[in-house]
Amino acid sequence: MVPPAGPTPANPQLIQQFLSSVLSQRGPSSLPYSEDTKWHIRNHLVSLTTAYPSLDPKTATFTHNDGRSVNLLQAEGTVPMLFHGVTYNIPVIIWLMESYPRQPPVVYVNPTRDMIIKRPHEHVNPSGLVSIPYLHNWVYPSSNLVELAKNLSAVFGQDPPLFSQRRPNPNPNPNPNPNLGHSSSAISNSGYSSYSGYSGSSGSVTPARPAIPPRAYPPSPYGSSGSFSRVQTEDPNEVFKRNAISKLVEIVHGDVAGLRKTREAEMEGLFNAQAELRQRSEHLNKGLKEMGDEKEGLEQQLQMVLMNSEVLEGWLRENEGKARGRLKGVDVDDAFECVDVLSKQMLDCTASDLAIEDVVYSLDKALQDGAIPIDEYLKNVRSLSRKQFYDRATAAKVRATQMQSQVANRAVGMQSQVANRAVGMQSQVANRAVGMQSQVANRAVGMQSQVANRAVGMQSQVANRAVGMQSQVANRAVGMQSQVANRAVGMQSQVANRAVGMQSQVANRAVGMQSQVANRAVGMQSQVANRAVGMQSQVANRAVGMQSQVANRAVGMQSQVANRAVGMQSQVANRAVGMQSQVANKDVEMQSQVANMASRLSHYVSS
Repeated sequence: MVPPAGPTPANPQLIQQFLSSVLSQRGPSSLPYSEDTKWHIRNHLVSLTTAYPSLDPKTATFTHNDGRSVNLLQAEGTVPMLFHGVTYNIPVIIWLMESYPRQPPVVYVNPTRDMIIKRPHEHVNPSGLVSIPYLHNWVYPSSNLVELAKNLSAVFGQDPPLFSQRRPNPNPNPNPNPNLGHSSSAISNSGYSSYSGYSGSSGSVTPARPAIPPRAYPPSPYGSSGSFSRVQTEDPNEVFKRNAISKLVEIVHGDVAGLRKTREAEMEGLFNAQAELRQRSEHLNKGLKEMGDEKEGLEQQLQMVLMNSEVLEGWLRENEGKARGRLKGVDVDDAFECVDVLSKQMLDCTASDLAIEDVVYSLDKALQDGAIPIDEYLKNVRSLSRKQFYDRATAAKVRATQMQSQVANRAVGMQSQVANRAVGMQSQVANRAVGMQSQVANRAVGMQSQVANRAVGMQSQVANRAVGMQSQVANRAVGMQSQVANRAVGMQSQVANRAVGMQSQVANRAVGMQSQVANRAVGMQSQVANRAVGMQSQVANRAVGMQSQVANRAVGMQSQVANRAVGMQSQVANRAVGMQSQVANKDVEMQSQVANMASRLSHYVSS
C-alpha cells in the first residue's frame, strides 16, 4: 500500500472543496467512479468527517491482488471505541473501491510500529483486513460510512483488534532536561495507553490496552524558531525580509482561501445545475420517446386510413357504372318498400302533406307575382288545405295506431319474457327440489345401511365374545376337573370330600359365568337394537325435516316468482296505459292544432 498523496485540511469547508475538486476532475487523473455516484460519495465522506473529525478523506494509490494500481479515495484516521469504561482510538483506513457505493468499502486496521494485531481475531485477519456483519449486509443506498464507523466502534469495543508492544528502553533518560522529559512522557502517555493483559520478561510482547496512534503534524515550511540569543544576533535585513515574506504568504493564503470559497460556491451551483439539467434531459427524453411512440401509432393509423380509402375508391369506381345502369329504369316511388299497410299509408300521407305545402308555396309566389287572380288562389288554397287537413289527420291516427301496436308488441314481449323467466325459475326450483330430495333419500339410505352394518357387526362381535368366553369357561372347567381327578387319585382318602366340594364350586361358578355371559350378550344386543332404532328414527326425522325445508323453499321461491311476475305484468300494464295516455294526449294536441289551422284558414278565406 502506498502512503497517501498528502494531508488534507481538517476544516469541513476545505474538505468539501477538496472532495468537489477531486471528484470533478476529468481525463487520466480522474477517479474511477461512475458519474451518477460521485455526488453520493461526496455526501458520504462529508457526513463521515462531520460525525468523526478524526477521519480525513484523501486520495491514494491502491494495489489490487492482481497487481493493478488505481487512484482511490480513502478515509484515514482513528475510530473511537469504549473498552472497560475508557475510550480508546483505533487507527483504520477505509478504502472506497471503484464500485462504491453499490459495493461495500474495504477497511483495514493500520497499526503503528509499537502495535500488533491480535491473533486470532474474529473480525480482523493477520493482514489487517476487517470483516464485520455490516460489510457483508451492505445494501445500496441505505448503507453509508457513518453507520459503518459506528459498527466498527461497537465491534472493536467488544473485542479490541490491536495491542501495544512494550520494548525495553536502553536509555532510560536520554534528555538531561527534566522538564522536557516530563513533557515527553506526558505526550507518550496521552497517545497510546495500554491495559494489563499478559506479563512477561523484558523484550517480550505483552498484550495491553488498545493503543491510540499519535497525530503526525508536518514541519513548518518556514523553519523553527531559535533561542532569544540567536534572534538578537540575526541581521536586521534578514529579519525584515523574513517578516515581509511571512506577510506576503499570509496575504497569498487569504487570497487563495477567498478564491477557493468563490470557486467552491461556483462548483456547488454548477453541481446543482448539472443535476437539474439531468432531470430535464430525462424528462425531455421521456417526452421524445412518448412523442415517437405516438407518431408511430399515428403513422400506422394513417396507413390504415389510406388503405381503406383506396379500397373504397376502387369499389366506387367498379360499382358507379353498375349503379347508373340500374337506376335508369327505376321509378322513385317504387324505390322504397313499406313494411306494412300502416307504414305505406303514413308514407303516402306525409308525401301528400309535403306536396301540398310546396303547392301552396308556389301559389303564394304566383299570387305575389300576379300570375293568378285572388279568387282562383283562394279556391285552390281552400281545396288544398282541406286535403292537407285530411292527410295530417290520417297521419296522426296512423302514428297513434303504430305507437299502440308498438306498445302492445312491447307488452307482449315483456310478458313473454316474464313468463319465460317464471317458467325457467320454476323449472330451476323444481330441479333443485328434486335434487335435494334425491340427496336426502340417498343420505337416508346410506345412513340406514351404515346403521344396519354397524348393528350386524356389533351383534357378530357380541356373539363371538360370548362363544369365546363360554369355550374359555369350559376349558377351564375341564382343566380343573382333570387336575382334581389326578389329585384325587393320588390322595383318594383325603381329597374325596375336597374334590366333591370343588366340583360343586366349579359347576356353580361355570353356571354363574355362563349366566353372566348370557345376560351381557342379551344386554348388548338390546343396546345395539335400541341404538339402531334411535339412529333410524333420527335419520327419518332428518329426512322429513329436510323434505319439509325443501318443500317450504320451493313454495317460497314459487311465490316469489309469482309475485315478481305479477309485479312485472303490472309494471308493463302501467307503462302501456301511460304510453296510450301519451298517444291520446298527442292525438288530442294534433287534432286541436288541425282545428286551429282550419279555423285560421276559414277566417283567412272569409276575410
